[in-house]
Amino acid sequence: MFWLFSLTLAFNLRLGVAQEILLAVDTKQEKNYNLWLKGRDCMSVDIYQGHNASRLSIELVLICKALRLGGLNSPILFKPSANYTRSIVSAEKGYAALSSTSVWRDEIDTDLFYMSPPIFKPGQFVKAFFTTEEKRVGIEQDIAEALAQGKSPLTVLSKFSILTSKKWKHDWAIATKLGIPKNDASESANRCKMLANERGDLYLGELAMVGRFNLAIPCLNKVTLYPIRGVKITFDTARHFIISKKYPNAKQISEALNKGLTLLKASGELDRALYPFPDLKRDIDDWVELNPKFVKN
Repeated sequence: MFWLFSLTLAFNLRLGVAQEILLAVDTKQEKNYNLWLKGRDCMSVDIYQGHNASRLSIELVLICKALRLGGLNSPILFKPSANYTRSIVSAEKGYAALSSTSVWRDEIDTDLFYMSPPIFKPGQFVKAFFTTEEKRVGIEQDIAEALAQGKSPLTVLSKFSILTSKKWKHDWAIATKLGIPKNDASESANRCKMLANERGDLYLGELAMVGRFNLAIPCLNKVTLYPIRGVKITFDTARHFIISKKYPNAKQISEALNKGLTLLKASGELDRALYPFPDLKRDIDDWVELNPKFVKN
């Protein structure tokens, strides 16, 4: 018996049969969504800012709004899932209609899933190195000195170790390509403890779909991680939402989602969700790019 949380209850169904739409939702994603919306309907969201407005919760709002705008007013229910991978597996088996977080294009089997238009096009998913406030100040100073001497920021960053996971193959691959030492730490709580205890130095955190102006990541107890400003990594792979082909009326759900996302894009709302603070985006655009594929000659 699944524990389900209803996003909406009293709407007429427009599918051929009465049907609930199940979303495989990461437990952290559900928590942040609830803290952010505080019982509000997803359609009431038009500003993507707030302490709990992160990519996980923002993507969930976008799915909800897109399905509604696409013409589906069926009840949308949460099926809790342990993590990103479990959510995909749940959708793959048809237990849920969607994994409610975007998925890397090269991880999508189109024999099993319908695929939405890209939520992040190639070159739109951007990360930075995060660390404790104490280390951040010193690293930023060292990077500024390196740049003044015509050296790459990597001459500084390669002296530190990054906490990531082999399961996150894109993060792992870029850290390997850049020559930054890596420690495998798959659980977020473990990464926080390791950083707090100085058993690692850096963490790759997201810069897009962040509703906190300082971009800080609350990590553990009083430990907060801050981005090392001035350097970034851009990923060259798109991310999409996926709809299980095994789920009842999957094609209709996919068509509604795609229609809604197209409307959100046309209205400019999808872009506002990508970067809730335009001034901050302009700053990030000027940061030094470390991914060789996006370095401008």
